[in-house]
Amino acid sequence: MLPAMPAKLRRAKALGVYTAVALVVGNMVGAGAYLVPAELGRFGSVGLVGWTVTAAGAVFLALVFGRLGRIYYLSRRHAEGLAPAVEAADV
Repeated sequence: MLPAMPAKLRRAKALGVYTAVALVVGNMVGAGAYLVPAELGRFGSVGLVGWTVTAAGAVFLALVFGRLGRIYYLSRRHAEGLAPAVEAADV
């Protein structure tokens, strides 16, 4: 027979919605990171070109989101709203 567990250890913490979503998204992204190269390996060097184009697109998308975040930050900082912030960001 197993010894009784202390009351502190008996309480199980349930997963919240955000934690469960984070686990699912992390698993899907992780699986994709390992499975996609194996699938593209069949196509040889064309797969490398595809990865290069995709990586360049991801970098440009990150730059766009960074610029949009900067414009949003400037618009929230100024009381006048979005228009002066767009002019100040030199878009």
